[in-house]
Amino acid sequence: AGAAAATAAGFPTAEVFDRLVEQRRLQYAEQLAADSAVRRAEYVSSLEKHGQWRMAIKLIGEYELDVDDFPRAQYLQRRNIIKAFVGKEAEDMLTGFLDDIDPALGYEACEFAIEIHGHNHPFTVDLVASLNLNSVFQAVPAAQAQAPAARAPRGWINGMPSAPDAWAAEARTAPGNATQLGLPRASMGDWGQQQQQAGGAQARALTTQSDAGAGAGEDSAQALARPPPLSPADIGLRIDEDVVVVSSVKDLRRAMVRVLGAKVVGLDCEWRPRFSKNEPHSPLALIQIGYEIQEPDATGGPATARMGAYLLDVKAVMEPGAEKARQVCSDLLRDLFASKRVLKLGFDPTEDMKKMHKAFPELKRSPIYNFLDLRDEAGHVLDRGTHGLSLGRMSELYLFRSIKKGTRMTNWDRRPLKSSQVEYAAVDAACLIPIYNAFQTHLAKEEARKMAEEAEA
Repeated sequence: AGAAAATAAGFPTAEVFDRLVEQRRLQYAEQLAADSAVRRAEYVSSLEKHGQWRMAIKLIGEYELDVDDFPRAQYLQRRNIIKAFVGKEAEDMLTGFLDDIDPALGYEACEFAIEIHGHNHPFTVDLVASLNLNSVFQAVPAAQAQAPAARAPRGWINGMPSAPDAWAAEARTAPGNATQLGLPRASMGDWGQQQQQAGGAQARALTTQSDAGAGAGEDSAQALARPPPLSPADIGLRIDEDVVVVSSVKDLRRAMVRVLGAKVVGLDCEWRPRFSKNEPHSPLALIQIGYEIQEPDATGGPATARMGAYLLDVKAVMEPGAEKARQVCSDLLRDLFASKRVLKLGFDPTEDMKKMHKAFPELKRSPIYNFLDLRDEAGHVLDRGTHGLSLGRMSELYLFRSIKKGTRMTNWDRRPLKSSQVEYAAVDAACLIPIYNAFQTHLAKEEARKMAEEAEA
């Protein structure tokens, strides 16, 4: 009532908001701002001015204001995110975030690295070098021309659990690993072949470490390099030819025909990341459908497998005037989920399904058949649970490639999508298919081995 009286008496509302924020009487400020878009903006500006950027960011979302109108709050939020990434040494996510938001903030990332880790810490050295800021931070040693191999996590060899897990031990030591897992030997690349050739003594050292808990095996772990990142070519995916971003009725119908004609598809979703609990949840922005089809040979020879991916632009089909495209997109998803012929693969898809149901509520009433959560299946079959079982580790084990997740932290609401986002989105969905194929081949081989042992007994 006092705030309302002050404004009625002619006091500028911006000054009233300043006084209320200074006194931390935010409930009165919210009441005063409730019925006016102008007052809401003034209230958020006052919060921003007094350093309460978390509350400012929260209300920007609730009031549906433009965050670019509040640069100070946006800047402080970004600094906080950068500091968190630096503290966790999450260089991949940090560089992806900087590239998408503002590369100039790399200077502050390096300052945080020095403050948290020190000048000589490997993370600080690598970060300064990767951002080309050695001339600015001259006290930080220059990175070596050939950086030492990344250290494998304790108890893991190249993302594979160390002994006594028999399936992991076999993957480490079998000379024909790629072929036995149903993959062409070329898919191993130089990294996979080098690791198999060098794996003997190092694997034994890490096995000893796993059994003893610590010791000399830890030093050997440093000699094992992490696998190179998974590229589209590694799974037979040609970005320029086989990956299509679709939002028009015509393209969505073409995608429907191709996807429903596949035997197996991989599903994934993307939305703008949420960096603070005060930020509103972002709506679904993209649905990725990776697929594999058998293309007949023009000369009458055997059919060849071809990988592809459709990126359904959910943000575009939700725009006013795109009602027909939205309906076709919904029909595509409904028919895909209801198909008993097409195997659908996901990896811990709970949040993805929630986002899809919120964007397309009608899908809640549609049946879902033949859907496999690859993470849950692998955890159950391997009898190790799902804890620590990430898509990246599955990729390292079965495709001999790592998955870099930095692009996941970028703004998926921005249009057009960056080429790096298109590639990441397509690979993240399509890679589920070769991982699943290799996993099934491995299980069949294990079953055959057990049957042979039982017959001998």
